[in-house]
Amino acid sequence: MFTKKRMFLLCFCSIALYTSAQRVKRKGVTPIDVTKKGPGINAGNGTTFNLEQFTGKWQETARVGRDNRAVEIIDTIMLHFPSPGKVTTRDGNHANINGAAEIEAPGNILIAAADVYTIVSVTPTQIVLDNQENFIHTLTRVEQFTHESYGKLAIKQDVYQEPVIVSLTDLLGRWSVYRRQARPGAIAPGSSIIKYLFITGKVDDNTANGEITFSKAEKSEAMSCSITLKGTAITVTAGTNRWELLIYKADGKELVFGNADTMLYYAKPL
Repeated sequence: MFTKKRMFLLCFCSIALYTSAQRVKRKGVTPIDVTKKGPGINAGNGTTFNLEQFTGKWQETARVGRDNRAVEIIDTIMLHFPSPGKVTTRDGNHANINGAAEIEAPGNILIAAADVYTIVSVTPTQIVLDNQENFIHTLTRVEQFTHESYGKLAIKQDVYQEPVIVSLTDLLGRWSVYRRQARPGAIAPGSSIIKYLFITGKVDDNTANGEITFSKAEKSEAMSCSITLKGTAITVTAGTNRWELLIYKADGKELVFGNADTMLYYAKPL
């Protein structure tokens, strides 16, 4: 009888230890063992983080698959940490979810309401999160989410016909395209459509380096690029991709560029 009791206790303890090594993921997803090194970049490297690093608003600007290839973002992840321990999450146009925010063992597991991520890296302006499934997400710190500006734009839209002369300093920033205005039939199928343009590394008065995110054939890709300014136009070169873009407005609050005869991009700073 005593032996049977000991065997029961040993089995119970084994089950308890196994369960404690798992964390519950999203509803309907199999839990994973976070004590083992995960499949993401630098996952399980022993780095620890704290919730104070996440305070603020973060919007997804890039996503890659397990093969490190960029994939199109159709359900942009937005995370708002108003204070340590609290978070509001949103995927695309879905409703907000309010919940608790926690950092769990081994120190790089982020619990954000109903979502669980492995933290890859954190800087003051960017976080990289592995969703422990198929994707690795890059989120950029923002003052407001894109959808928060909806309905707040002026009813009267300016008409742009003539490009303006600008300096490279006027163009510096991390620009997110919130609107495109194209003439019917002017854009050919398969054209590269710009989504983000980061002009951040000034080389000289007419040249800068940065990053461009664009979609082509329903796929999104982010690439390093160079930007050359000449009068009223910039040339953006990313690998074999090249854009000749006229500048119609650059006042620090909004950047309007493209070609008035084909398509204009309206962008706001992130």
